[in-house]
Amino acid sequence: MTPSVDVRIASMVRTLGDIIIPAIDPDNSLAREQAALLHGHLRMLVEQLPHVATYEQLCLDDMRVVAGELSAAAAGGATTQNAAKQLAAARADTEEQSDKRSAYNRIGFALEELITAAGVDGDGDFRTVLGKAVIQHGLRQTRRERSWFAMTGLDIFKADLPSIPDMVAGA
Repeated sequence: MTPSVDVRIASMVRTLGDIIIPAIDPDNSLAREQAALLHGHLRMLVEQLPHVATYEQLCLDDMRVVAGELSAAAAGGATTQNAAKQLAAARADTEEQSDKRSAYNRIGFALEELITAAGVDGDGDFRTVLGKAVIQHGLRQTRRERSWFAMTGLDIFKADLPSIPDMVAGA
């Protein structure tokens, strides 16, 4: 039987860490740096791989909720109303799309158009609702992304973040 993707990546992590990196000339700092970077990315993939589909679905579901709320609440002139219709259409068109990342991006681009349109002729109250909804979505998405990439060690508040399994479970 062919080894699974996660077993193959784990094997690469071990080979890099146990054999290849120690064998690189200590004076070759670029090679050591790049090998360590590759090793780190592969280690993150081992952690992330079992959760990719759930993570992408979680991000898309949140974007879809925001798009539904904002397209329904849109108030203003023709430019805003047209952008709201385009957002609702993007949301509907991606309902059954298998590529979750592309669906997320398509809705995101349509949301961006609504933001721009609301700046042209959006009702003042709607602009307030829009701004709050976008900021709240951004905060949720940023927290998910911080958890997703916490293994890089670059987040100084890593201890405040849920693990990937906890994050995709809704923590």
